[in-house]
Amino acid sequence: MTNEKLPNKVERLKIITPWVDRIVADAAKLPKQDSFPREIAVLDLVPATETDAQDMGFLGMVAFKRAQFLRLPLTIAALLAVTYMSDRPGAVVMYITVLKHLHAAETLPGHEATRVTYAQIVDLFPSPPGPEFMERHWDGQKYKGVNVIDLMGADDFLLTPEEAAAEAAKEA
Repeated sequence: MTNEKLPNKVERLKIITPWVDRIVADAAKLPKQDSFPREIAVLDLVPATETDAQDMGFLGMVAFKRAQFLRLPLTIAALLAVTYMSDRPGAVVMYITVLKHLHAAETLPGHEATRVTYAQIVDLFPSPPGPEFMERHWDGQKYKGVNVIDLMGADDFLLTPEEAAAEAAKEA
């Protein structure tokens, strides 16, 4: 970590928003899966718990704890999908950050759902991206060598009306 001033909420959003947009655009180019696996459908109705995450191992716990920290509710099937697509903790955090950003902005397909579901993840990532997918995007979220995704809190994904007004006044 550098001694330089870390980006404020507005600056973080100016980094994270186009970063998420690039990931979503790249994900749209992935080939479509054949069908929604019936075995997963029932798990898309049940909220993920810490016990479920423990059963999925280390990456399951990383995904669950990051989602919990960001107040992003997941189904068991969504938690499975994130861990399945990830080969390391950094990828897990990237997927959870993308999902939180889209969920907060209400641009995740089916955003009115109370929890992020496997079906939404499959809509976003039509086939599981390989490890190189997120590796290509890793540096896009950095600010002077700092991982901005590690600076994001649960309330950092949308500006309050007051924050938006103050930002508009600065830009005017």
